[in-house]
Amino acid sequence: MTFDYQVRIRIGICLLIFFALLSSLESLINAYKVYGVSGADYITRYEKRFDEIRGFLPARGIVGYAGEGINYTEYWKSDAVGLQNWFLTQYTLAPLVVSITTNHKLTIINNTQGGDPIVSENAEVTARDLANGAQMLDFGNGIKLVVTQ
Repeated sequence: MTFDYQVRIRIGICLLIFFALLSSLESLINAYKVYGVSGADYITRYEKRFDEIRGFLPARGIVGYAGEGINYTEYWKSDAVGLQNWFLTQYTLAPLVVSITTNHKLTIINNTQGGDPIVSENAEVTARDLANGAQMLDFGNGIKLVVTQ
């Protein structure tokens, strides 16, 4: 049994397309196993933590930032995870500028407890008065906001 040239070309192209689709299907199944249907990756969970605080922040401007592992005088010597959290906070709240300098009317305190970001769906905001007319709002997911006069 001999195949002419045209038949061999068609079989080769069909096999190439079949294995390409099979490879894509395998990648899609593996991605579904890791991330599920909705975005459950680290960045999406991190951004979701800031949904509640957005209503208390201005659309533009500069706010302060305090977080774990940040060296405020020489930030380049900070802990890598602390810097990552600061940069992710800037990314999440853009175009708002998140600064690690002091003396801001609004300061975000970010505490991830050294692990995965905490996402709480039904957390209540609790307020606590601090000295000198400052108030701290706790969002229950590791995010706090200090408002000074």
